[in-house]
Amino acid sequence: MTTQVAGYVSKTDMVAALIRELLMTGELGPGEQLRQRDLAQRFGVSQTQVREAMRRLESEGLLSCDTHRGFTVVVADLGQVEENFRIRAALESLGASLAARKVDPAGLGRLRELNEQMRAALARGDAGAASARTYQHIMGADPVKEVSG
Repeated sequence: MTTQVAGYVSKTDMVAALIRELLMTGELGPGEQLRQRDLAQRFGVSQTQVREAMRRLESEGLLSCDTHRGFTVVVADLGQVEENFRIRAALESLGASLAARKVDPAGLGRLRELNEQMRAALARGDAGAASARTYQHIMGADPVKEVSG
């Protein structure tokens, strides 16, 4: 079964996004060893695409690779995490400010609709869907880009 996610250029991009989602939702926990074969089967892609995605996530600091153990989820350094959140908050604030200057009434309506969808997901207790929607819009098939030009 091939999992399709709209807005991704390659299967490697898609796999990297799906693994990120597993990390964000906690389905893959700190220190957990990842098996390429299992992930390839789960996502319906080749092990090569999974390995490329894992290399990308390693370069982003989300996974680490050991010659004998393979890839594992990085155990977060709380000081670094806090710093990253502060940087992310500043960048998101700047991005929202810049996009707000360009949004038209139709775009504002689309943003409200997306916000309601995320609120509904959270109200259902589906934080994974809410974070997946947020991530998808930030990193790929981004309705914010559609409404802000």
